Amino acid sequence: MHIVRALSSASPRLTSDGGGGSGDVPKDLRWAGEEEPEDDGSAERENILAKDGTAFEELPKDLQEALQGGAMSAAELRQWLALAARPILGALSRWFPAFRDRLMGNPRFLLVLAIEEIIGCTAKTIAEYQARGKDFWKEIDFVMSDLSLEIIGDFAIVWLLSPKKSFSAAPSGGLSLFASRLPGHSLQVGAFPLRYRLASIVLRGSQFFAVGCFASVLGHSLTIHLAEKRRQKLVKGKALKQKAGSPRLLPALPLDEEPEKELAPVARNSICWGTFMATSCNARYQLLNGLEERYLARLIPNKSLSTAVSALMRFGNTIVGSAQWIFIARQLGLQ
Repeated sequence: MHIVRALSSASPRLTSDGGGGSGDVPKDLRWAGEEEPEDDGSAERENILAKDGTAFEELPKDLQEALQGGAMSAAELRQWLALAARPILGALSRWFPAFRDRLMGNPRFLLVLAIEEIIGCTAKTIAEYQARGKDFWKEIDFVMSDLSLEIIGDFAIVWLLSPKKSFSAAPSGGLSLFASRLPGHSLQVGAFPLRYRLASIVLRGSQFFAVGCFASVLGHSLTIHLAEKRRQKLVKGKALKQKAGSPRLLPALPLDEEPEKELAPVARNSICWGTFMATSCNARYQLLNGLEERYLARLIPNKSLSTAVSALMRFGNTIVGSAQWIFIARQLGLQ
């Protein structure tokens, strides 16, 4: 058999069902030196592969190593084989192990991502329409620019806070090893020490700050570029009208009669938005993820109703966050 091997006295690495490696270890993966090596579950995993018609060599390399090292249970193997059989998700999971790890560690990952993107894009589009009014379609390039940043931001929030399973080798040491043991979010279910949960808040906050600054620099710079292109087009159009019109019928028009909208400096706007994501967004989404993971399914076992409640909770979170940012931006002179 490919995955039957002698086990060393050291226990294999097993990550929790979240972002780190300090969760409870399932009973069938607890080893004590060479005790009962025949009950290591290897035969069961071989039978699972045989029934599925999948050769051991067809598995991703890190999953092969996890099976050989005893760090992948039979249930996880079945989960991977079911995921790999799905046309699109299976291909994406093979190409992007990080995506696979989140799908396997968080059954709600795609659902939460879809809810967050739908709510975020819908709310953003409505806000853009209310702000631009009759100029909405004329300024659709600005709308699409802002909408793309909403998509990126929502994806980053869901991605960073999602629990995950990791089958790759643990980092050798230092901050990388410590970070690999942290939960996806501070309230994630699992035997995580308090210091790990607090560190998760700090780490996600720093990641949110980086994502927020990057997205804001990109979006604000693009907005300024589009505004300048629009201004140049307007000036050129007025110049052509003056040249083609009769002096007696068409008086000269000042080329700069359209008042320019003052835009906040890129650096200042980006730092403020990054700080807002690191504080308000981080705290709100940490709490929201914890409530969903710990209580939602327990209190509302019906999946359809649970999904509806999750959507309402996330919609309310979006409204609260939008109101907070508008208030802060106005106080800081960014709007």
